[in-house]
Amino acid sequence: NYVGYLNHAEIEVCKSKGIFVSMIINGFSTFSTGLHRDQGLFIDTLRLLDAYLIPHRPHLNKLLELGVKAYELPFFCDPDIFKPIPAYQRIWDWKSPEFFFLGNIGKNSQTEYREEVLLSIAENHKVLTCCDFRLKHRNIDYFHPIKSLKIQNWLANRALINISFDYFPGI
Repeated sequence: NYVGYLNHAEIEVCKSKGIFVSMIINGFSTFSTGLHRDQGLFIDTLRLLDAYLIPHRPHLNKLLELGVKAYELPFFCDPDIFKPIPAYQRIWDWKSPEFFFLGNIGKNSQTEYREEVLLSIAENHKVLTCCDFRLKHRNIDYFHPIKSLKIQNWLANRALINISFDYFPGI
């Protein structure tokens, strides 16, 4: 389930019941959040996680040194924009992709591994991409870049798994 915050006590309860707890960050807040009194408390909370998925390779070693089980996942998400919509608004779900990728693909520090990850996923799953670059693979469908956040959210809601939302259609 998605929650927009990290609560130390709730994570401890989940862990005591054997529940795997992971977190993926939104944007550029690898080392802090506005919900914790200080960075030390935030890092202590991160240490409780089974996995902390971050898009910033340069931050990975520091988090590992701090005892955080961090893993690089070169994707972002923005839960302030992308939210669940009611089933009655998700027409044509019977043709839904298994994975949906909304983002940019390129050769910079944040996006250079995305093409490789998407092609790997496509070996066994159907993927719909809405991005600046058309990937050539039998299991990858391409949707042209689109600026409407409403349509982007609708496409995201149709998929079983969404893997990126740092989309800048002008790039």
